[in-house]
Amino acid sequence: MRPTFVLTAGLLACLVPFEASAQVTLAALAPRLPQGHRTVLTVDGHPLTGDLVRATADGVVIWRYDTGANDEVPVTRLSAVTYDDPVWEGAVGGFAIGAAPGLALGLFARTYCHNEGGGRCDDKPYVATAVTGALGALLGAVIDSEHRTTVRVAPGHPAAPTATVAVRPDRRRPMALVTIAF
Repeated sequence: MRPTFVLTAGLLACLVPFEASAQVTLAALAPRLPQGHRTVLTVDGHPLTGDLVRATADGVVIWRYDTGANDEVPVTRLSAVTYDDPVWEGAVGGFAIGAAPGLALGLFARTYCHNEGGGRCDDKPYVATAVTGALGALLGAVIDSEHRTTVRVAPGHPAAPTATVAVRPDRRRPMALVTIAF
């Protein structure tokens, strides 16, 4: 195979959107869900929209827009959770991505300005970094405001009691100590 074909195919694979279809349990997902954000739950095949109040391993509590009341959805009826990503993450990432080329451009402009004998050359990197960083932050926030994450919830049951078993060898005697905690 030609290297250019492999490179082109790799770039195209990165550009084609796809959706991951892995399922997770609600117990693993609950700590990652942003409380107070717009959330869409798929309950018995129908969407339920509102602000997330609380998520636990046993279910989700959502404040519904249509009724104006809290609604508790058990994990046994839940099939998917869609939530908005925080906008500030996109803004911070956009600022970092936008500021880097601005700093490089500003350092080049300062060197050029000093070589040509111009005045007020020292502030060029700061201005270029601020302008390109602000543009990157704005673009990142706009992109992230349109991004939603959908997670398919594995069919599960309410959280069951767990047990922890610890086995420690006893060096004084040929036996082991077994501790079971609930």
